[in-house]
This record gives sequence, structure tokens and C-alpha cells, in this order.
Amino acid sequence: MVLEVFDKGDVGGQRRRGLSHVNRLRRGFTLAEVAILLGIVAFVFGAVWIASDMVWRSYTRDKTLQQIFAIVNNVREVYAPIGQGTLPNNAGTADVTAILDGQRLVPIEMRVDRSNAAGNLRHALGGPVTLLAENTPSGIAQGVLRVTLGGLKAGNCVYLLMTLPATFPEVGMTRLAANSTHSVAIDPHNVTLPFTFPSGGGTASSFPLATATTWCDAANGVNNQVEFDFLVRN
Repeated sequence: MVLEVFDKGDVGGQRRRGLSHVNRLRRGFTLAEVAILLGIVAFVFGAVWIASDMVWRSYTRDKTLQQIFAIVNNVREVYAPIGQGTLPNNAGTADVTAILDGQRLVPIEMRVDRSNAAGNLRHALGGPVTLLAENTPSGIAQGVLRVTLGGLKAGNCVYLLMTLPATFPEVGMTRLAANSTHSVAIDPHNVTLPFTFPSGGGTASSFPLATATTWCDAANGVNNQVEFDFLVRN
């Protein structure tokens, strides 16, 4: 049998130490501890916010490309067999956004009002979309569809200029432009030097990043605009 011996003189001290421990628990976190905790929470929240922003930006960019390709493919299915890929206008350049939207050749998700096929369209990056028909473009003996995307931040403008031309042999692109002041002609049949820049800019095998950065002005805010011309009969 084991007997535990207590020092009666120390009972008060043990009680005081126990109460002190309880008081510390009741007191909660110190200011320093709260500051550290808030710092950790802010860091985690910031990391999650940055990651989600990057994922969303990547998604909207890819979605915009998909929307462009969907429009071009749908238009080709309907109009490529007609003459030389003649779009619904007599000659020259015409806005056919409402016509193509009414024919359900544009993804319905792009409509501002999904129940109204009035040609009021927005791409996944948030800006307006205009579709032009060019049945007599310079040097091209067939119809061309021009897809214009507005309301772009400089970074999204650069991304589209750099990404779409990389697929020019497959999509039949003949021209790209930005902000109504810069453009380059593309020969979809010349895989070696497809890009011909105006004003003695020469030819190139790819679209330079420095050029895209110059064309897309950060000072424009979200008002950058890009244009892509596609052969209707690729």
C-alpha cells in the first residue's frame, strides 16, 4: 500500500498556482499573439486570393479564345460553301454582328441578354464584340470575317496578340491589329515568314512580345482593342 504524503504547509501555494493558471487561461491571447494570428490569417487569405485570381484570369483568357474559335468555325460551316466564302453583305465592309447572332452562329453565353439575339455581345474577358464582313479585302479573293474585341486590359491584349497568331496555319488568320493604329498582315500559307509588318517593318516568323507590348497601351486601362481577320474558306 502506497501512502501519499502532502505538505500541509504547501496547500495554499498549490492553490495559488492553480488559480494563476486558470486566470491565464481566462485572460486569452495577448496582443502580440493576436497580431501574429492575424498576420498568419492575412498571409493565407492573400495567397488564396492571388491563386484564385490567377486561375480566374487563365480561365477567362482561354474561354475568350474558345469563343473566337467557335464563331469562326460556325461561320465557316454556313458560309464557306457559298461562292468564295461570301458573308451576308453586298460588298466592302459591313457589321454583321446581329445577323450572325440571329443565325445562332455565336455562342449564346456571349449575349448580354440571352433571350435577345440583337448582336449585343461580350467576350469572357468582359468587353464588347463586333463581327465585320469583308467580301472584298485588299489582295484576298474571298470573304473575310473580322472579329473585334474591346474592353481589354493591356495584359489581356498582349496575351491574345501572342496566342492567336501561334495557331495561324490552322485558323486561317490573315491580319491582326490593335487599337486601330497597329496592324500586321499574315500569310496563312507561308509557315516560314508569315508576318509582314507595314512601313518597311519587314517579315517575321513569329509575333514579337516587344511588339505586342508596344501595341497594347497600359495607359488605356481597360480600353485596349484587338482585331483578327479570318478567311471564311480556310
